[in-house]
Parts: sequence; C-alpha cells; structure tokens
Amino acid sequence: MDEVYEVQPLSMTFCLDCHRNPAAKLRPLDKITDLNWKWSNNPTANAETATSSTAKKFMHDWRVQSLQNCSACHR
Repeated sequence: MDEVYEVQPLSMTFCLDCHRNPAAKLRPLDKITDLNWKWSNNPTANAETATSSTAKKFMHDWRVQSLQNCSACHR
C-alpha cells in the first residue's frame, strides 16, 4: 500500500491562491492525476503557459469560476 504524506500545508492561503488564479492550476484532463505534470520544465515558460489562452479556454469550457467567498468551500 502506498504511503500518504503531506507535501504542503493545507492552509487557507494555499486554497485562496488557487481560487484567486485558477487558470494557473488547470491542466489537460488526461493529466489530472499526474501530480508531477507541468506545462514545462522552464519556470518562466510554465508561468506564461499557465496564464495562456489554453488555460483560459479550460476555464471557459469547464466553467471554472474564481470564487473567493467563504461559502465556496465552507458550506
């Protein structure tokens, strides 16, 4: 059985960073479970691609919203 461990603390800041800029965290559907997947190995290219038209298209097609109110997660 695989061992489970915490890579990053799951704080409110961790969540809000993604809610504020969801396009940067989106990836192709076939890569959803690949936790090592990146847009590119180059950090600069990674940042540019994550905010590119591809990421924005994902947001539009999947109806991803930048919800920052408490009830988005805490219901």
